[in-house]
Amino acid sequence: MTNLICEILIIGAGLAGLAAGYELSLQGYDIKIIEATNRIGGRVSTCHFSDGIHFEEGPFSFGNGEQPLWRYIQQFNLPVIEHTPMQRKFCFKDYVGTTDQKAFFLQAEEKEVILYELFDHFRPKLQKITEDMPFDEALKLIGASANAIEWLQTMTLFGLLGNGFQQLSTKFALSFMKQYDNSTSFYALQGGNDQLPQAFAKPMKKDIFFDCRVNKVEQLHDTCLVTGSTCTIETKRVIFAIPLSELSKIDISPALSIQKQQAIAEVFYTPCARLSIVGLPNILSNIPQAGVFLFSDQLGWVRDQSAFQYNVGKKTVINASVTADKAYSLASCNQQWKKDLNDLLYRTYDHWSADGAQYCVSFLKEGYSSFSVNAYQQREYLSQPEGNFYFAGEHTDESCASMNAAIKSGIRAAQEVLSSLPKAR
Repeated sequence: MTNLICEILIIGAGLAGLAAGYELSLQGYDIKIIEATNRIGGRVSTCHFSDGIHFEEGPFSFGNGEQPLWRYIQQFNLPVIEHTPMQRKFCFKDYVGTTDQKAFFLQAEEKEVILYELFDHFRPKLQKITEDMPFDEALKLIGASANAIEWLQTMTLFGLLGNGFQQLSTKFALSFMKQYDNSTSFYALQGGNDQLPQAFAKPMKKDIFFDCRVNKVEQLHDTCLVTGSTCTIETKRVIFAIPLSELSKIDISPALSIQKQQAIAEVFYTPCARLSIVGLPNILSNIPQAGVFLFSDQLGWVRDQSAFQYNVGKKTVINASVTADKAYSLASCNQQWKKDLNDLLYRTYDHWSADGAQYCVSFLKEGYSSFSVNAYQQREYLSQPEGNFYFAGEHTDESCASMNAAIKSGIRAAQEVLSSLPKAR
């Protein structure tokens, strides 16, 4: 066991913990970060091949209006590449369409609505509902058809949250989508999104300790004693920046407030799985496409990530992402998913070939955090400090479930700590 002393200890080296540590280190404080795994980044995880090809196992994209994430990307001078809307193509229920395709989805109004504008069409009416309710009930209340609800559930980003709109809080869904209001396009980091946590960690590499799982945290008057699997740390302040399931495993003394414990119990996570294919170059088309280019009601979102490589002509990289029950199916039945995805690509692209392709499955039991009906109002308890304990993580931010939310939460926790400590020397 190693004994350490620091002013501020951060538990968790995901984006929330790294952002908090980065801001505190800039102010001159002695910080330490301990991480239960052997890497930084948390859910931001990029798989790299020896030939420079990569694919994302975690978050794929971000909006250029998301702050402070976008500000840090510019500050760190990270290479970004834009999703090109003109190149987006979709496969809806076995037929090919484009973003220009229109559909009749409204019961009360016979009006054409472009698919991506469907949620915005309903949003003004949803915002007038004062009582929180299951999201599908709210949609029905304002006149959405069964078709509209089904497509929003399967085709939109917030449709990935939870295990269905029948559980999802309407207030949470509205808050989650608000974070994208100022974005005009979506981007990814060329060469891998893991460059972002690496940039945060660069000035404090010597202060990050890996493979240390926290077992106990005690608050002793003006100091805290943290007992981990490989070290003990004496510190003045502790920032918890870990998923709530991991937080629940720690023996915390004194116990967290009843309100916080209840709020923790109300958050639920969506399992996510991804099948990544690394194939021969130009097997879809001659020009790599960016972002979402296919959707299948059986296979979920399918993305061509070839354009996000440094050498776009070297390989074709495809990801298929699913959530909830389908995620368990993908994780446990790789061969069937290979067949189904290959069948879809064969029908859609003349150039598709599975010869020589590599198939990789990644699984997150807790991919997206979200709130059930009437629980979103308890979110504020998750972020409230208790004594010398502070709390970060995407689940503590009003928008939740995004890289930007994690970063915002880390900055907020750092600011709360700064307000409670004398200025660093």
